[in-house]
Amino acid sequence: METKIRKYFKGKATREEILSLISWLEDEENRAEFKRIKNKWKANPDEQDLSSYTLLELDKFKSKILNKRAGEILQLKFIRRFYKYAAILLLFVALGSVFFYISGTSGKRTTFYNTIIAENGQISKAMLPDHTVVWLNSGSSLKYSNRFGVGNRNVELTGQAYFDVTKNKNLPFVVSCDEINVKVLGTQFTAEAYPEDREINVVLVEGAVELTSCNSDKTFARLRPDEMLVYNKQEHKFRIDEVVAGKYTSWREGTIHIYDQPLKEVVAKLQKRYNQQIILGKGIEDYKVTFSVRNEDFNDVLDMLLSITAAKAHQEGEIIYLDKK
Repeated sequence: METKIRKYFKGKATREEILSLISWLEDEENRAEFKRIKNKWKANPDEQDLSSYTLLELDKFKSKILNKRAGEILQLKFIRRFYKYAAILLLFVALGSVFFYISGTSGKRTTFYNTIIAENGQISKAMLPDHTVVWLNSGSSLKYSNRFGVGNRNVELTGQAYFDVTKNKNLPFVVSCDEINVKVLGTQFTAEAYPEDREINVVLVEGAVELTSCNSDKTFARLRPDEMLVYNKQEHKFRIDEVVAGKYTSWREGTIHIYDQPLKEVVAKLQKRYNQQIILGKGIEDYKVTFSVRNEDFNDVLDMLLSITAAKAHQEGEIIYLDKK
């Protein structure tokens, strides 16, 4: 079974092997063994010839079954169980996880949604059904329905993502980012829309994008390459800055660039990146910092942060506390 599991991690398992693996995972002891093998595999980079998630094939497989007539109830029960355990499998993949849920009424076309997740401390890469490639930063998620690529190319972003969008002049690609929508035909850009942040940022790498309100299709701004839209969610105002786009997309390679940002926002980014809880004391939340790090250990980043701020640190259990000196 270990050989079959390793083939699954590398994206080389056949459908029959995956179905066999799903059945095997019904046993709790087997799931524990699966996790042990996964951890062993993750610890050996030489084995990790991992391809992007084959979401296109999954979508085709689900659509083929879920669009059957309502009378085929046994088949629907099977597919629900299948994707319950498919979600368990994908949860353990090194770069992220994918979950599926089903909604709809009998006799109508069934609608289900895919959600790609990058947990804190991880960066996920996935391919959407139209072959658009997406990178998700830590603590981010992307949701789309089974109508994606047929009736629409709409996705909902929570967090930060980089999109390399496949061109389709007849079907725009639309990213819903909280209060605004980003509309493109085929281009490369990054969008950042964490719920707790006061601003939404969109940076264009190449091509062109249009920005609309979530309540209207009317375009209120357009971007050119190396331009960034900054939208204030409280004031409902925006500005467009000239930037070097590469500095805002380098997080895909593990680089974090901080430009004159308050410590409370920086700490929020570091918590997602390193999956480390940090609590700020009073008096330093708005202290602004500028720095860049690339794949550094958290302790090294913390030491650097303490050297450029008026903060001191102490640890209680697994929580880091930052207080004013």
